[in-house]
Amino acid sequence: MGPNRDFVHRYNDDLLMDDAKRQQAALDFPRVIHVLDDSELRRAFLDVDAWTRIEKREAQAAGFWGVVFALVALLGAASEPLWKGVTAPWPAAIAVVSAGCGLLAFLIATVGLIYGTRKAEWLHRRLFTERLRQMHFQNLIFKLPDIATSMRSQAARKAYRVARNGWIQNFQNEYWNKADSKLAQILDPGAMAPVWVESPAANPDVQIPAGFDPTELFEAYRVLRIQEQEGYALHMLRPSNLPGQASRSLWDRLVRPLADVPLQRTASILEAIISVSLGALVIAHLLIVLDHVGVALDVRPDVLHVLAVASALVALATKTILEGFAVRGEIQRYQEYLAVTSSLHRQFVDTSDPHKQLHLMIEMEKAAFEEMRAFLRTHSEARFVM
Repeated sequence: MGPNRDFVHRYNDDLLMDDAKRQQAALDFPRVIHVLDDSELRRAFLDVDAWTRIEKREAQAAGFWGVVFALVALLGAASEPLWKGVTAPWPAAIAVVSAGCGLLAFLIATVGLIYGTRKAEWLHRRLFTERLRQMHFQNLIFKLPDIATSMRSQAARKAYRVARNGWIQNFQNEYWNKADSKLAQILDPGAMAPVWVESPAANPDVQIPAGFDPTELFEAYRVLRIQEQEGYALHMLRPSNLPGQASRSLWDRLVRPLADVPLQRTASILEAIISVSLGALVIAHLLIVLDHVGVALDVRPDVLHVLAVASALVALATKTILEGFAVRGEIQRYQEYLAVTSSLHRQFVDTSDPHKQLHLMIEMEKAAFEEMRAFLRTHSEARFVM
């Protein structure tokens, strides 16, 4: 069965983090499950991935509410002509609340957003997790002789696992000890792209060992790598959530209101707010012009001026959130990645030639690397990680 755009994740777990997923993979790919199931890699991945996810969730919440509180503060100040004549204590209360929101926005931005050395640490850890994932799947390509040998006996399988633990340890030492240089190499547009984790060659020669049938291994790669990456891109570009998909606590929804909203819908909502705000701004200015040329309006002039300023502020704040979350850039990145993964998936299932499939696996790893590189560059160039 070929790839399609109605694809729903079968595993939703390319590294087999979940027990049920590992059991299913063991049933589907019994001869190579010892290659796919890597507990040491999962442990190394989870230790770092959990920190990066928490940091980004907190930064996104801080970015959203920092902008909202700043907007409230500015709206309070801009609307002073409407409330300064109100009886006490309301003018003082509104002024204090507005000033408090401004201070709170500054505090949130200072503490919650990821920038400076904190951003560098976040980028290092994201690079570590993604390169660790890439090493796992690149091993299915470059370690074919070791994999073929490991399938001869239980002792050979055990020896493969021991050797693999050494590969992971070497990777961890390399990436923690040379974190700055590794990240700089990835981000430098003029540097040669180090696609392969362990091989310095740009196009290393890979051959299928004589007498080895890679059918099950390559099918596992298709399902857990190509199909998963295609499914992930489709998931990120989904028009809406499935029923029960965004089941979060009320508090989490309040703190991170855009967290589980699909990218396409987030862009539509924010752009609609911008359009309405700009429309209100235009109308307010038209009414101001009519008022000044002598047209009788049943609206106080100060109300029109406050409406114009408030509309501009709302449009500006919404645009800040739209650009801060890089919504349009993320959509474009996932659209491009989906086009590549869908094409590779379609070519993979349309051929039974293992040599052609091996070539497509190499192309998949190149695509995954470039997608990661684009992601890291975007967040490195941004002033804040939101």
